[in-house]
Amino acid sequence: MRKKWKQLVVAGLAVSMVVPFIAGAGMNAKAGRVVQEEVSAEQDPIYDYTANKVYEFNFKQLEMAQAWDTQISVDKDTGKATLTYSKAYDQIFFNLPEGIDPARVTKVELTGSNLSNICLKLQKGVGGAEVTDYSNAYSIPAGSDYTVIDIMYKGQTVTPVVVDSVKITLATAPAKKQEIVVTKKLSDLEIAANDEDAEMKNGTVTFNKAYQSIYFKIPVNDSDDPLARIDVKGDAKGLSYKVMNEDHYTNNRNNDSAGGLTVTYGNASGSFEVTVTDPVVFVVMSGGGEPYGSFSLDSEIDFVYKKSIPVQMDIPNLKDTVVSANGLGEDAYVATCIGSGTINDPKAVQLVKKHFNAVTLENELKPESLFTNISGEDATAEFKGEKVPAQLNFSSPDAILDKILEWNKEDDVNIKVRGHVLTWHSQTPDWFFKE
Repeated sequence: MRKKWKQLVVAGLAVSMVVPFIAGAGMNAKAGRVVQEEVSAEQDPIYDYTANKVYEFNFKQLEMAQAWDTQISVDKDTGKATLTYSKAYDQIFFNLPEGIDPARVTKVELTGSNLSNICLKLQKGVGGAEVTDYSNAYSIPAGSDYTVIDIMYKGQTVTPVVVDSVKITLATAPAKKQEIVVTKKLSDLEIAANDEDAEMKNGTVTFNKAYQSIYFKIPVNDSDDPLARIDVKGDAKGLSYKVMNEDHYTNNRNNDSAGGLTVTYGNASGSFEVTVTDPVVFVVMSGGGEPYGSFSLDSEIDFVYKKSIPVQMDIPNLKDTVVSANGLGEDAYVATCIGSGTINDPKAVQLVKKHFNAVTLENELKPESLFTNISGEDATAEFKGEKVPAQLNFSSPDAILDKILEWNKEDDVNIKVRGHVLTWHSQTPDWFFKE
């Protein structure tokens, strides 16, 4: 069956290269909340953020974290931003203003006269977990801890967009879950590896090429609480970071598509959630272009451990309710998406097996995953003047399928798999869309 599936994928990819690519139309849902009180935006207002109200920021007051094929021009007088995107789904990211507790944010809104081609996303670090309804305003419950404002282009015809300001509504933060914070200097941590030989001199690490990595061993925590977040401080903030479990570090350290990995690129805030179970290595990595960056080993790192909340197992299964006679019937599918990280997260696995009878792979069957980490003499071929993969790499989807086969041997577990996706608007090399 798996061999047949792979043959279908290969055939589908071949066909897709000669079929016109059709991008999905953007959604245009509305999220609304009445603004009760606003603080007017002056050129350089000084806020202490103690009041629960709406604060407005122009783009002279916001720090850009990263941009994906997007140019920004800020008017020196008004602080309005002209965003010039290259294509649909390009994005530009801004950090929450310094001094704002993310747990107090309940709404973020873009202002401007013509914003129909862009939408707002809120993320936990650049490229991290996100929420959106593809509108220009989004409301969230206090305590959500989103740290990045992402403005994405959703139109099909690219035209510059002028955004006047960003409004942020603050409320009282809920009581925080109990946390244990272990603060260490990088110099206190054992270096597990120095890939590509980054320069280390006088307590400073200097990167001299793209994607160099320094691997630090994560300190052992005496409690059983899982590592939930890492906060990077000092001049080590703003680089790229990875967290790996033992298997990923030993067998797949150069494969970002494999499981057992949390990764965040160009993280200006230095803060990110750890999604890996039993992490052993924290990695500081250079970017893809000059300047490659440097940092002091005196930089501090907060390893934040949180009390683990168990999965509630003494409630009805969602799948059983939906497929019952009072639901949609026995032929119904109750599905979710899973990725390489999911199969290494015991609580996520519990939830999937308890409540769902079908899954779709998140990224593992997209071209980016299938076309990377291919080695050997026959790894590439010539295609219209470009080197392209001569074969497909199924290691990532195979790892998930193997896990699902194991799950399906258990009582009351029968999970089917739906393939996803033969063509995609991103995570695909440029040559894929050439005639």
